[in-house]
Amino acid sequence: MSSLLGPTVRRLSARKLIAAACLSTTLLTSACQTVEGFSNSLGIQQVSKDDACGQQSIALRESQGYFERSIIQGAAIGAVGGAILGGILGGGDGALTGAAVGAAAGAGGGYLAARQNEATDRASLGQTVYQDAQHETGEIVRALAAFNRVRDCRLARVGDIKQQFGAGQLTREQAQTMLDVEKRRYADDIIVVKTIAGKIDERHQEFVTAVETMSEDNPEASALLARAKEAEQSEWKNPDAPAAEAPVVAQDLVVASTNLNVRAEPSTTGAKVGLLEGGVSALRTGPDQGGWTPVQLTDGTDGFVATQYLSGYEDTAPKVDAQQQGSGLTLASVTRSVSSDADTETRTVAVLYEGREKRIELDRLTQTAEQEESTAFTLDG
Repeated sequence: MSSLLGPTVRRLSARKLIAAACLSTTLLTSACQTVEGFSNSLGIQQVSKDDACGQQSIALRESQGYFERSIIQGAAIGAVGGAILGGILGGGDGALTGAAVGAAAGAGGGYLAARQNEATDRASLGQTVYQDAQHETGEIVRALAAFNRVRDCRLARVGDIKQQFGAGQLTREQAQTMLDVEKRRYADDIIVVKTIAGKIDERHQEFVTAVETMSEDNPEASALLARAKEAEQSEWKNPDAPAAEAPVVAQDLVVASTNLNVRAEPSTTGAKVGLLEGGVSALRTGPDQGGWTPVQLTDGTDGFVATQYLSGYEDTAPKVDAQQQGSGLTLASVTRSVSSDADTETRTVAVLYEGREKRIELDRLTQTAEQEESTAFTLDG
């Protein structure tokens, strides 16, 4: 593949074609509406004002809102058709070439087409896709953390109700009615997280299409992608398999709970070299150093942030001794094998499949929650 980027005139032509399609096609008009207009039509369920776990539940629904919107960013262009995508990525300008490339990429190429349309060269495109993948994995981490908090709150609420019943503060009828309310709310939370999971999977396919296309002439990235796919398939087939132990200095994504100063040294007196905004992810590049975590921002800036305001790198999967671990291929072993100085496309694969690790954790947690929904919300349970 000679180049991902054609002449400027080709990008402008594609932009005009997209605009024309949006204006002339009823189906695409709805796909090309503003993000705000689309958000109003998402139908994300509101949280009751008297819900004791409302704050946690709202955070989960905010995560749903992110993944609903993120799909639209690439899907609107992807829906225009293979000919436009082929014109952007293909080597020729003919309709047959466009149709062939479009057929190979399908609607999943919409994300890459959108990003390519904004890029100035291949290097900037690769860096943008890497940053997007890093942010996406950070959002998956945040969704997992949000559901964990909702689950903890719901089960704590169940415990409180049962304790009040045991103390004679509630009648059996009152207590069971309250438990039924909590059960319905928990069921709603589970529906939300399943929706999130489905959107994560859709978005992942768009990223995979992008990485496959950009890595055609990159043997290292292509090989890593193949191993990551194999490892993911194995972990889906073996849901009870223990997570592989990460190296002592693991490179994981962390998410800031609030705006954090990034400092040159692990101290409040260290020079400020950047800012990690609340809700944004960064790459953890080493272990905690006296309450400070070394991180790398998406722009490549290295520094330290206060560990207490980070979340995401705590491994929620069960830990096992090295002797108990199998020697099979795992997502952890694949993604942690990539060094921080690897090329952008290889690092993109690694960070993308770190997100798949968390996606699998989310699925396992959802299965546990469904079992709890069936057993925990009764006075005799």
